[in-house]
Amino acid sequence: MVIGKKPGSKTKSSSKTKSASPRRNAVRRTRKARPTSLRGASRKTRRPTHTTGRRRVLYIIAGLFVFAAIILSLDLLQENYGGSSVTWQMISFIRDKGLLFPDDRREKSESLRKAVNRALIESGVHKSDMIFGKRVDRDAPDEYEYREFKVASSVSLESLQKAIEKAVVAVGARTVSKETRERSGKRIVAIDLGFGRVKRQCLLLMQSTDKGAHRTESSGPGDQPAASSAALIPIDMAPKGELEATSSVGTVQPRASLALIVDDCGQSLSLAKRLLSIDCPLTLSVLPDASHAKRTALLAKQSGFEVMLHLPMEPIQRVDPVEVELQVRYGAAPEEIASIVSKALNRVPGASGVNNHEGSKACTDPIAMAAVMEGLLSRNLYFVDSRTTAETVAFTIATKMGLRTAERDMFLDNYDDVQTIGEELDRLVALSIRLNRPVVGICHLRPNTVRVLQLELPRLKKAGHQFLFASQVVH
Repeated sequence: MVIGKKPGSKTKSSSKTKSASPRRNAVRRTRKARPTSLRGASRKTRRPTHTTGRRRVLYIIAGLFVFAAIILSLDLLQENYGGSSVTWQMISFIRDKGLLFPDDRREKSESLRKAVNRALIESGVHKSDMIFGKRVDRDAPDEYEYREFKVASSVSLESLQKAIEKAVVAVGARTVSKETRERSGKRIVAIDLGFGRVKRQCLLLMQSTDKGAHRTESSGPGDQPAASSAALIPIDMAPKGELEATSSVGTVQPRASLALIVDDCGQSLSLAKRLLSIDCPLTLSVLPDASHAKRTALLAKQSGFEVMLHLPMEPIQRVDPVEVELQVRYGAAPEEIASIVSKALNRVPGASGVNNHEGSKACTDPIAMAAVMEGLLSRNLYFVDSRTTAETVAFTIATKMGLRTAERDMFLDNYDDVQTIGEELDRLVALSIRLNRPVVGICHLRPNTVRVLQLELPRLKKAGHQFLFASQVVH
């Protein structure tokens, strides 16, 4: 009798023993008696566990092969119908998103941002004109910057769009989408800029279509400047004898103060003579390697104009295919640069200062720029940074070394078109009034540019705007 169990109850072990049928027991005895060789043979007939893993790998490879075949077929169809490769589109999309190389995405986005900012500033749209700005999805593959700008009525939206599009193409970007509409008395232009189909910069440019808006930027009679607009040019900067001119309501009109530098002089003597016939202060910047460099410099000095040396500097990408003899190169030794500066100045007699010709690469080299400024400092010359790149350090180095210096505010003839050059000149006037300071505009010795200067400068001078030599705006 088992303790703790009621009479008649069965234990677990006894239940198992009795539940096993005689047939099952016979099968067990047969398995135990089976030879070792037979047991091994039965194991070999079983399916190995790693066979399933191999099959999965084969299925994946086959799927990839089918996918590649489909893509190849689509590529052939696209090619037959004149479309671009699907494979290339996928690779480009992954690259433009920056999924594989986030650092490259950030670098490209920053280069695009700088290009857009440079185009905005050159077109007369400044940071103070920004109404709203925000970075969306920061540090994510879909990151982009959204900004809204209030554009003055003196700024041509068409020219502004052209300047932006040209700037972004220079850094390998493109206009993803663009839309123009008018609403509530405003003309609105929405531009998405980016790489491929991926946007990185979104701009909303708003300009009032009301002719009465921004009256302070037009100096027509009867216009009264608002108190919140740009302040008037100081009295000591106004043209002598012109200060008494007032509007019909007795308010002194705002006047601009401009320093115009004409680059690339010395290549055409006939154009230079046409330029020197203008009764207006201009600064001629002469190339040292030009065929008429010395003659142009002497004629300009005799005619009462100011002369500068247009010092060639190494660009990232050369525009002029002709190799120049005297050029400041990136990474050059200070002694070599000092010799180049000295030789170049000897070819342009009477030069009061220097500005850079090209130089998008050399102007980013602090050592090279310090060597240039050292040569100018010893001769008591000034330097004007043409700002051919947003990464230039020339102005900063010149300021630190105590050299009289200034930097360009606008290029006037990026587009060699008479109407566009005239519009850019008007925007330079508006920029000076808005900033309440003298501004530096750079143009080039070209037939269309000279024609515009001959027609427009007398008109602007008659309107009371002041023209200065470059030496009068450096500090």
